[in-house]
Amino acid sequence: SYRGYKNKIETYVNPFAAEDPGQPQVNSRIGDGFNLDGKIKAGDFVSPDGEKGIDNNLYRAWGCDAPWRGNGNATLDLRANDKMQEGLYTMVVRLSGNKDPMNDDNAVVEIGYSPDKIVKDARNAVAVDYSYRILQPAQYTRLKATIRNGVVESEQVEHLHTPRIAWFYDQTGDTNFTKGKLRLTIAADGLSASGLIGGYRNWRDLYAENTFAQDGGQQGIREHEDHVALYYALRRNADGMLNPKTGKNDGISSVYRVRMSSAYVVDPDKPMEVPKLALEVERKEAFEATKLATITGVETRIPQPVPPGTSEAGVGITERLLVDLPSKDYFLTTLYRQHYPGEDAFGDPPWAQQERGTLPPPKPAPAVPKKPRQEANAATR
Repeated sequence: SYRGYKNKIETYVNPFAAEDPGQPQVNSRIGDGFNLDGKIKAGDFVSPDGEKGIDNNLYRAWGCDAPWRGNGNATLDLRANDKMQEGLYTMVVRLSGNKDPMNDDNAVVEIGYSPDKIVKDARNAVAVDYSYRILQPAQYTRLKATIRNGVVESEQVEHLHTPRIAWFYDQTGDTNFTKGKLRLTIAADGLSASGLIGGYRNWRDLYAENTFAQDGGQQGIREHEDHVALYYALRRNADGMLNPKTGKNDGISSVYRVRMSSAYVVDPDKPMEVPKLALEVERKEAFEATKLATITGVETRIPQPVPPGTSEAGVGITERLLVDLPSKDYFLTTLYRQHYPGEDAFGDPPWAQQERGTLPPPKPAPAVPKKPRQEANAATR
């Protein structure tokens, strides 16, 4: 966590303060995606079906990262899909038109968030032909589209809003692809579809959403990632959303594979907001604060402190668990970490005490002394 150019800089929140350790990148010329900029450049990918000019620099930057590597069987890929199918969030696509469902030159495709949990069948697959509500306007986009022989091709829009992939509630929210579009292929029986959703994503958002799902240390150890290396890979490969103030690109071309089961997508009886999980609101606020601190540090090159409330600030918990480590004393005397108001004797901040059920009840407010009563003498007659 602390490998910056000087002591006391937490380098998951401030990755720019550390040296680039290097991240292996994809060397293949073949890659899924879209030609987002309308150009065919020397470094572009070629799609599996031969289309040139494919922009997908997120794949180039992170395609060799262990938990994302694979064709649908990578650990974080599987984890995000499992959590979605277990009810963390639901994404729906509604396709409508006036002609043959497999051929229509004037169709409409809508993509958005549903408050209804995914229904599974007896084999643990997504069941077909259940009804799901679609919410507007958050995490929602309506696009014009054409359908030719079952292939749905949408227009390219300035902002494509969809629910974003997540495996914790912290990460849920709006994807917001810039110059986004989608392409779907409907199965012959109409019961399923698969395809791509893509555009340019803010690469700093991508870094924070992956790193701070829990914290950089846990992600790094469990998933065999080096987030400082991933940060530099994103920055190095950014290829869109030119920022006129900095002269640098804020976006990186990206594409997500999607698989769908047929459903009835309907409007709710009355307008609805995307629901919030009351028990997770504080944790999500802490995640957003950490994300903001990271973006602020990257933009200003001024190291930011770690906001409290997530395990990124939970070094005190680690200190408490170091019972049998032979080098415990050396570790604790050389360790630097931030301290937060309200820590207990173990160094656990209030949020961690609350999760463990050891947070003492708040002290009652001191009693306000009563003012002496003034009584007027009754007048005599």
